[in-house]
Amino acid sequence: EELRDALPKLKEKDAPAMLWIAANWAGWTQLNLQDPTAAADFARLVPFAERLVELDEMSYWGMPRILLGSINAGRPAALGGDLQKAQEEFNRAFEIADRNLLLAQVFYAKTYCVQAFDSECYKSSLNEVLQAPPNALPEAEFLNQIARREAARHCHPDRAPTATAAARANRHLGRINAVIDLALATIKGKEPAHL
Repeated sequence: EELRDALPKLKEKDAPAMLWIAANWAGWTQLNLQDPTAAADFARLVPFAERLVELDEMSYWGMPRILLGSINAGRPAALGGDLQKAQEEFNRAFEIADRNLLLAQVFYAKTYCVQAFDSECYKSSLNEVLQAPPNALPEAEFLNQIARREAARHCHPDRAPTATAAARANRHLGRINAVIDLALATIKGKEPAHL
Protein backbone atom coordinates (compact mmCIF):
# COMPACT_ATOMS: atom_id res chain seq x y z
CA GLU A 1 0.00 0.00 0.00
CA GLU A 2 2.80 2.41 0.96
CA LEU A 3 4.72 1.68 -2.22
CA ARG A 4 1.64 2.10 -4.42
CA ASP A 5 0.94 5.50 -2.83
CA ALA A 6 4.55 6.59 -3.37
CA LEU A 7 4.76 5.62 -7.06
CA PRO A 8 3.02 8.73 -8.47
CA LYS A 9 5.54 10.91 -6.61
CA LEU A 10 8.48 9.38 -8.46
CA LYS A 11 9.91 11.55 -11.24
CA GLU A 12 12.00 10.93 -14.36
CA LYS A 13 15.17 11.78 -12.41
CA ASP A 14 14.41 8.76 -10.19
CA ALA A 15 14.35 6.32 -13.11
CA PRO A 16 18.02 5.19 -13.02
CA ALA A 17 17.83 4.28 -9.32
CA MET A 18 14.43 2.66 -9.86
CA LEU A 19 15.86 0.52 -12.66
CA TRP A 20 18.59 -0.96 -10.47
CA ILE A 21 16.25 -1.43 -7.52
CA ALA A 22 13.70 -3.20 -9.72
CA ALA A 23 16.31 -5.34 -11.47
CA ASN A 24 17.74 -6.62 -8.19
CA TRP A 25 14.31 -7.05 -6.66
CA ALA A 26 13.09 -9.00 -9.71
CA GLY A 27 16.20 -11.17 -9.70
CA TRP A 28 15.81 -12.07 -6.05
CA THR A 29 12.09 -12.72 -6.44
CA GLN A 30 12.62 -14.90 -9.51
CA LEU A 31 15.25 -16.97 -7.73
CA ASN A 32 12.97 -17.53 -4.74
CA LEU A 33 9.59 -18.34 -6.30
CA GLN A 34 9.27 -21.34 -4.00
CA ASP A 35 9.04 -18.86 -1.08
CA PRO A 36 5.45 -17.54 -0.80
CA THR A 37 6.74 -14.17 0.44
CA ALA A 38 8.93 -13.74 -2.61
CA ALA A 39 6.16 -14.84 -4.98
CA ALA A 40 3.83 -12.31 -3.34
CA ASP A 41 6.43 -9.59 -3.93
CA PHE A 42 5.53 -9.64 -7.63
CA ALA A 43 2.32 -7.82 -6.70
CA ARG A 44 4.47 -4.89 -5.51
CA LEU A 45 7.18 -5.21 -8.15
CA VAL A 46 4.94 -5.06 -11.23
CA PRO A 47 3.48 -1.57 -10.55
CA PHE A 48 6.98 -0.36 -9.62
CA ALA A 49 8.36 -1.60 -12.97
CA GLU A 50 5.36 -0.22 -14.86
CA ARG A 51 5.95 3.20 -13.29
CA LEU A 52 9.60 2.99 -14.32
CA VAL A 53 8.55 2.37 -17.93
CA GLU A 54 6.17 5.36 -17.76
CA LEU A 55 8.97 7.60 -16.51
CA ASP A 56 11.75 6.56 -18.90
CA GLU A 57 11.43 3.55 -21.16
CA MET A 58 14.59 4.61 -23.03
CA SER A 59 16.89 4.42 -19.99
CA TYR A 60 19.92 2.26 -20.67
CA TRP A 61 18.78 1.42 -24.20
CA GLY A 62 15.36 0.09 -23.21
CA MET A 63 16.27 -1.83 -20.08
CA PRO A 64 13.01 -0.88 -18.32
CA ARG A 65 11.14 -2.70 -21.11
CA ILE A 66 13.49 -5.69 -20.83
CA LEU A 67 12.82 -5.76 -17.10
CA LEU A 68 9.04 -5.61 -17.50
CA GLY A 69 9.17 -8.24 -20.26
CA SER A 70 11.23 -10.50 -18.03
CA ILE A 71 8.86 -10.01 -15.10
CA ASN A 72 5.85 -10.90 -17.25
CA ALA A 73 7.54 -13.89 -18.88
CA GLY A 74 9.63 -15.13 -15.99
CA ARG A 75 6.78 -16.43 -13.89
CA PRO A 76 3.97 -18.85 -14.60
CA ALA A 77 0.47 -17.57 -15.44
CA ALA A 78 -0.74 -18.83 -12.05
CA LEU A 79 1.55 -16.23 -10.45
CA GLY A 80 0.47 -13.43 -12.80
CA GLY A 81 2.79 -14.08 -15.71
CA ASP A 82 1.58 -12.92 -19.11
CA LEU A 83 3.43 -14.08 -22.22
CA GLN A 84 1.54 -11.73 -24.54
CA LYS A 85 2.52 -8.68 -22.45
CA ALA A 86 6.05 -10.02 -22.22
CA GLN A 87 6.28 -10.32 -26.01
CA GLU A 88 5.08 -6.72 -26.39
CA GLU A 89 7.65 -5.46 -23.87
CA PHE A 90 10.51 -7.32 -25.51
CA ASN A 91 9.45 -6.14 -28.97
CA ARG A 92 9.54 -2.55 -27.72
CA ALA A 93 12.97 -3.13 -26.14
CA PHE A 94 14.28 -4.58 -29.40
CA GLU A 95 12.92 -1.53 -31.22
CA ILE A 96 14.46 1.01 -28.80
CA ALA A 97 17.98 -0.36 -29.20
CA ASP A 98 17.53 -1.64 -32.77
CA ARG A 99 18.33 -5.12 -31.39
CA ASN A 100 21.84 -3.88 -30.50
CA LEU A 101 21.56 -4.24 -26.72
CA LEU A 102 22.18 -7.97 -26.64
CA LEU A 103 21.00 -8.42 -23.07
CA ALA A 104 17.47 -8.09 -24.45
CA GLN A 105 17.87 -11.26 -26.51
CA VAL A 106 19.43 -13.12 -23.57
CA PHE A 107 16.58 -12.21 -21.21
CA TYR A 108 14.07 -12.95 -23.95
CA ALA A 109 15.55 -16.44 -24.37
CA LYS A 110 15.82 -17.11 -20.62
CA THR A 111 12.31 -15.91 -19.78
CA TYR A 112 9.91 -15.70 -22.72
CA CYS A 113 11.22 -18.59 -24.81
CA VAL A 114 11.47 -20.87 -21.78
CA GLN A 115 7.94 -20.11 -20.54
CA ALA A 116 6.58 -20.49 -24.09
CA PHE A 117 8.37 -23.88 -24.40
CA ASP A 118 9.84 -22.62 -27.68
CA SER A 119 13.26 -24.20 -28.08
CA GLU A 120 13.78 -22.75 -31.57
CA CYS A 121 13.11 -19.24 -30.26
CA TYR A 122 15.52 -19.91 -27.41
CA LYS A 123 18.30 -21.14 -29.71
CA SER A 124 17.84 -18.42 -32.31
CA SER A 125 17.83 -15.65 -29.69
CA LEU A 126 21.07 -16.88 -28.14
CA ASN A 127 22.65 -17.47 -31.55
CA GLU A 128 21.75 -13.91 -32.55
CA VAL A 129 23.78 -12.72 -29.56
CA LEU A 130 26.73 -14.95 -30.38
CA GLN A 131 26.75 -13.86 -34.03
CA ALA A 132 26.32 -10.14 -33.36
CA PRO A 133 29.24 -7.97 -34.47
CA PRO A 134 31.36 -6.36 -31.78
CA ASN A 135 30.67 -2.71 -31.03
CA ALA A 136 27.20 -2.71 -32.60
CA LEU A 137 26.30 -0.40 -29.70
CA PRO A 138 29.71 0.94 -28.59
CA GLU A 139 28.44 2.69 -25.45
CA ALA A 140 26.96 -0.62 -24.25
CA GLU A 141 29.80 -2.92 -25.31
CA PHE A 142 30.51 -4.01 -21.73
CA LEU A 143 26.87 -5.09 -21.32
CA ASN A 144 27.01 -6.82 -24.70
CA GLN A 145 30.13 -8.73 -23.63
CA ILE A 146 28.21 -9.94 -20.59
CA ALA A 147 25.34 -10.94 -22.89
CA ARG A 148 27.72 -12.90 -25.13
CA ARG A 149 29.10 -14.78 -22.12
CA GLU A 150 25.59 -15.57 -20.88
CA ALA A 151 24.51 -16.72 -24.34
CA ALA A 152 27.54 -18.97 -24.65
CA ARG A 153 26.90 -20.39 -21.19
CA HIS A 154 23.27 -21.14 -21.99
CA CYS A 155 24.15 -22.67 -25.34
CA HIS A 156 26.61 -24.97 -23.54
CA PRO A 157 25.01 -26.04 -20.22
CA ASP A 158 28.05 -28.14 -19.31
CA ARG A 159 29.90 -24.84 -18.72
CA ALA A 160 27.30 -23.53 -16.26
CA PRO A 161 28.58 -22.60 -12.78
CA THR A 162 27.84 -24.98 -9.92
CA ALA A 163 27.18 -22.40 -7.16
CA THR A 164 23.52 -21.48 -6.82
CA ALA A 165 22.51 -17.94 -7.55
CA ALA A 166 19.73 -18.26 -4.97
CA ALA A 167 22.23 -18.48 -2.11
CA ARG A 168 23.96 -15.30 -3.31
CA ALA A 169 20.62 -13.53 -3.77
CA ASN A 170 19.49 -14.36 -0.24
CA ARG A 171 22.61 -12.70 1.18
CA HIS A 172 21.63 -9.49 -0.61
CA LEU A 173 17.95 -9.48 0.32
CA GLY A 174 18.52 -7.42 3.45
CA ARG A 175 20.38 -4.79 1.45
CA ILE A 176 17.70 -4.67 -1.23
CA ASN A 177 14.96 -4.20 1.35
CA ALA A 178 17.01 -1.43 3.00
CA VAL A 179 17.35 0.35 -0.35
CA ILE A 180 13.61 0.05 -0.96
CA ASP A 181 12.90 1.42 2.54
CA LEU A 182 15.33 4.27 1.98
CA ALA A 183 13.77 5.11 -1.40
CA LEU A 184 10.28 5.16 0.12
CA ALA A 185 11.44 7.33 3.02
CA THR A 186 13.16 9.74 0.64
CA ILE A 187 10.00 10.07 -1.43
CA LYS A 188 8.02 10.79 1.73
CA GLY A 189 10.68 13.22 2.93
CA LYS A 190 11.46 11.51 6.24
CA GLU A 191 14.10 9.28 7.77
CA PRO A 192 13.66 5.52 7.42
CA ALA A 193 12.64 3.82 10.67
CA HIS A 194 15.69 1.52 10.77
CA LEU A 195 18.32 4.29 10.47
